[in-house]
Amino acid sequence: MESTFREIDGIVHKGATTPWQRCMSLVHRHLNERQLHAAHALFLTHGLCHNTVAISRLILAACSLGGGGGLFYASLILRHSVAPPNSFIYNSLIHAHARGADPYRALHYFRLMLRSPNPSAAPNHHSYPFALAACIAIPSFFSGTQIHSLIVRNGLASADHYVQTAALRLYTQTQNDISQAQKLFDEFSQRDAVHLDILMTGYIRHGFAAEASCLFQDALAAGFELDKHVITTALTACSHAGDLKQGNWIHSYLVEKHSDFLKDTFIGSALISMYAKCGCIDEAVKVFDTAPERNSFLWAAMVGGFAVHGFANDAIFCLSRMQDEDGLRPDGITIRCHVCLLPRRCVVDNGGQACRRAEADSSNADEAFGFCLGSLLTGCRIYSNVELAELAAAELQSIAWNDGNDEGVFVQLSNIYMNANKREDARRIRKLIGMSGIKKIPACSAIEVDGEISSFVAGDPVHPQRVQIWWILNVFMDHAGVIEMEDMGF
Repeated sequence: MESTFREIDGIVHKGATTPWQRCMSLVHRHLNERQLHAAHALFLTHGLCHNTVAISRLILAACSLGGGGGLFYASLILRHSVAPPNSFIYNSLIHAHARGADPYRALHYFRLMLRSPNPSAAPNHHSYPFALAACIAIPSFFSGTQIHSLIVRNGLASADHYVQTAALRLYTQTQNDISQAQKLFDEFSQRDAVHLDILMTGYIRHGFAAEASCLFQDALAAGFELDKHVITTALTACSHAGDLKQGNWIHSYLVEKHSDFLKDTFIGSALISMYAKCGCIDEAVKVFDTAPERNSFLWAAMVGGFAVHGFANDAIFCLSRMQDEDGLRPDGITIRCHVCLLPRRCVVDNGGQACRRAEADSSNADEAFGFCLGSLLTGCRIYSNVELAELAAAELQSIAWNDGNDEGVFVQLSNIYMNANKREDARRIRKLIGMSGIKKIPACSAIEVDGEISSFVAGDPVHPQRVQIWWILNVFMDHAGVIEMEDMGF
């Protein structure tokens, strides 16, 4: 302990002469846990435990340590403090816990804040965003709406930008009705690019990418000042919706109005992904080749673009260039793109070497191996390798991939059995899906014709052109000699 105090003396600012100056100088430095304990001892020695400002700075230093140890120590300081807590102390604890492993604890301190008779401990415009962030982390939409009602009652809903932003994040991330987020957005008297980006991201997250594109167009027509984040999100929406026309227009808009935005690697990555997913791999390559700066995100987008189009050799060569030209090692994102190539390669080497290579390069071995096995399963369907498919499916279940409830694994295996004319095995897998309560997510696809996007959901009984679609599908099925759907055990 004596050596720690000597270490603390070395950290104290040279101009600090009084006990107050010495202690404040300490807590403004980045301390480790051992040094923080010594600093706390100095606070107690000099009687600063009675000073609310001093304790607030000590608690902030403890919260800054991160991890459970720092937060636990900050809670102990508050519990044993003689000085009454103020809003700064509560805000520090709420903010730290909202970002930590136990966001429920943040709401606990927010409730203590509300009940405090001390006027200096009343919630302010920092408290509400921190508490809403905890509701998002839990997630708890119910708790969030209660806090939102307090915000409206206190008049902050229409006056504070940070509070509005936090409330909008709550409505886009913790419940399924995106229309409520749209209504909240429309009620803002002052909307900006931050609000627009959050709402567009919410639409994409809920599967309404086309609506996100429409929102972007409306904002542009209304004179919104767009930033790089909004442009990136708009291009992502085009990728998800397959809207090449809109994505191409955004690219042209950037060239004419915001050429400096094209230097941003995130916008470049979004452009590459958009062109690749919309079927224009040559345009994606042009964007990549003309990028002034390349980081791992840009390389991952290009590798993923080649992988989506099945250009395995180009993607693998891209991985080599990534290391040779820019000295970058593939990260988790690039590994996932690389895994998309494995269906063709894994079947050749029984999935072992290629999967283990990807696993070795990833920071999360189970996750990387899970992606490899999922891709291997797809390859088994292409090459009708039933035995290897059974092994891959069993391995996926043994590592609890997606909590062991990934319906895609069972559906893939059932389809592999059907292709191999093993109908009894296919029916057994389908029964297993029904008995285990796993619900199959309906497949969905989108196509752009003459600038209009049409979406199709498997088994959709309400599509306005369903009769014509079924007739065309029957023609295709008759021509290809496909087995009738009733015989497939669906």
